[in-house]
Amino acid sequence: MGFLLMQLPPVAGLPLWGFAAAGCAVAVVALLAGPALALPGRLLSGRAGAWLGLEGQLALAQVRGSSSRLAVSVAALAVSLSLTIAIAIMVSSFRQTVVVWVAQSMGADLYARPAQPPRSTGAPAFSRATVETVRSHPAVEAVEGYRSLDLPFRDRLIKLGTGDLPLLLERPGRLALKTAGDRERLLRRALEGEGVLVSEAFERRFDLGAGDEVQLETPHGPARFPIVAVFYDYSSDRGTLTMDQALFERWFGEANPTHLAIYTRAGFDPDEVRQELLRRTAGTRVMFFTNASLRAEVLRIFDATFAITWALELIAILVAMAGVAATLLTLILDRREEIRLLRLAGAEPRQVRRTVWIEAGLLGAVSQLLGLAAGWVLSLLLIRVINPQSFGWTIQFHLPWGFLLGASLLTVAATAAAGWLPARQATRAGSGLNPPVRA
Repeated sequence: MGFLLMQLPPVAGLPLWGFAAAGCAVAVVALLAGPALALPGRLLSGRAGAWLGLEGQLALAQVRGSSSRLAVSVAALAVSLSLTIAIAIMVSSFRQTVVVWVAQSMGADLYARPAQPPRSTGAPAFSRATVETVRSHPAVEAVEGYRSLDLPFRDRLIKLGTGDLPLLLERPGRLALKTAGDRERLLRRALEGEGVLVSEAFERRFDLGAGDEVQLETPHGPARFPIVAVFYDYSSDRGTLTMDQALFERWFGEANPTHLAIYTRAGFDPDEVRQELLRRTAGTRVMFFTNASLRAEVLRIFDATFAITWALELIAILVAMAGVAATLLTLILDRREEIRLLRLAGAEPRQVRRTVWIEAGLLGAVSQLLGLAAGWVLSLLLIRVINPQSFGWTIQFHLPWGFLLGASLLTVAATAAAGWLPARQATRAGSGLNPPVRA
């Protein structure tokens, strides 16, 4: 059923069927928790489980015998882990996609923008004199001006931006095209046919792509523009439309750029050029960034955006682990007579504690296996269904192997550690009894 729900379109722009499919995946995890508890007993039966010793065999028997009561706690932990793993895969995939996109799109050596705060009429723009000051620097080979404004389209606001398409023809810089075909040919079509390029989010949101036409309201009245190509853009989910500077000025009037992409000549250090440009433009409040520093800032903002997500996921896992510990405590209280019999049979306190620790570790291992499987499914839902329907972005799937391995080992170890209190209680349950002395 979940697979069928994945195929359904969004409802009013919301991926409701994608969320329903995710709910199906979570329900399957909960239903599989009980049967999965029998898995350790099958895998570790006979010689395979001999390395666990007598305590391990007792722990396996206890897990099998109490599977119906342990299933709820295991399901809760598995669901928490699956969500954490799904988020980890999605964030890692998104981050890797952004890294590749930034590398493809940011081809200039320096970038600049006015330091003034945004105004109600839009972003602050450079004066012609400032642009010429930058362009006249002997180390500067080319300057690309970019301006964006908010434009109403189908009762929504989109971003309309300008680009220097002739300069883009000469350099591999700023636009990473999604539309198949020769990049140079597509850009020349945009110049010769006076067409525009739209972002992937625009294509998904308005169902308009390469080969279609888009009608925009301009100061000269409605105008129709052919869409030549679709490009990847992760800076906005509203949808972005880009046209050449000359075409923009013809329909929307002359406009100074709000951002500059600066290409330096070979042999010049971008950091030194940045310092010289700061001196030349002193008093005009211009901010210059090197390519490396801007990339680092993009990733810093990205990581900070998802930092709270990791904190919430950690809290959910800790709560689920507390549930496992509470369930084990309850079972220990119910098994007091069994523990006393073990003590009478000669079991030492450390053996009783080790039995409980192994039992807790087995619960963590089963939860982690279920969490890995369900997390992989949920990550596919997030990346292939929910994210494209919500934001219109394509994310390339990327598995964070190091994180998954570390998380798996940490989960088993942490769950075993969560068994410390139940293990201590188990020792107390059998206290007051002196085991028989062996001859």
